[in-house]
Amino acid sequence: MICFGNVPAGSVLPVIFDSFAGGTGASITLTGLAVTDIEVYKGTSMTQRASDNGYALIDTDGIDLDGITGIHGFSIDTSDNSDAGFYAAGSFYTVVVSSVTIDSQTVSFVAATFRLVAAESAAGTPKADVSMFGGSAGAFAGGRPEVNTTHAAGTAWGSGAITAAAIDAGALNGKGDWNIGKTGYALSGAGVLAIWDAATTALTTAGSIGKFLLDRIDVVLSSRLAAAGYTAPLDAAGTRAALGMAGANLDAQIAALAAFVDTEVAAIKAVTDQLPNGGSLSSLATSAQIAALNDLSVADIIAGISDGTFDFQEMTRIIFAACAGLSSQHELGTPKYRDAADTKNRISATTDVNGNRTAIVLDGS
Repeated sequence: MICFGNVPAGSVLPVIFDSFAGGTGASITLTGLAVTDIEVYKGTSMTQRASDNGYALIDTDGIDLDGITGIHGFSIDTSDNSDAGFYAAGSFYTVVVSSVTIDSQTVSFVAATFRLVAAESAAGTPKADVSMFGGSAGAFAGGRPEVNTTHAAGTAWGSGAITAAAIDAGALNGKGDWNIGKTGYALSGAGVLAIWDAATTALTTAGSIGKFLLDRIDVVLSSRLAAAGYTAPLDAAGTRAALGMAGANLDAQIAALAAFVDTEVAAIKAVTDQLPNGGSLSSLATSAQIAALNDLSVADIIAGISDGTFDFQEMTRIIFAACAGLSSQHELGTPKYRDAADTKNRISATTDVNGNRTAIVLDGS
């Protein structure tokens, strides 16, 4: 039986099944398969779908598909609405074959089950239900869910909503409020482009992003240097100068930072140069030992001599014959153990009256 699970409405389901002989278990051809043998039940109702429309036998007659004995099948088109309202999203369905003839026996069986869900807008892209938010139905406009935000980081907004006034009054990481226009860094009017003028002019222009950033850098650097034990008084220029970053414009500051990074990278390289193979970690994988291990194949393992002149493959053939192969002539004192295909003696032995082996010939080829 096939359990398709959730199936988008309008899908065509391929129901493939097999048949076997009752006595031997071998695959066997069935007879009598027709679309009238296909019955579909909805939910727990025992009323079969009235119409056979939408059912089709695969590979013309549905029997021995692609010439393979014992493999059969048919399809069910869930978009066929000959029985109005029968196929509906959210409902469960059971597919029964009743009946066909297998090994001279009349057989009925459950072939498949499935549940219909909403049809896909694009093939292979399941529908997602976003109709509920916080346990309540959401409103939608232009395909977008409309939601109300009442909390930020677990703290309720006083007005019940995020407003411009609430944002304006919020603290900026303890360093002043969000409305930077209040402290001289306005973003209005013609000044929108001018705020970046510090790239080519002095970083002391009030209202420029450059000055704002450098002021913030000075505060952070002072804190970090103090934490590291640097206790000398530092003014705005002195803080940057302590790290070799003094300069009148942003280009100079960036150059100083680049030089600092170069120095650190050089120090790291001095350490990695001490690694084997010229400091290249990837080149370690090219050593003779690893290369030899990479070249070791399954064939090399099988061909390896395990005992005497016998390799691993020959030994497994002989062991298989002794454990699972046909055997004969035990009562004659010359027991034989055959290979899996029953074409040769893998083991030819001679035994005494007590069954002890006195001579043995092995063939692992």
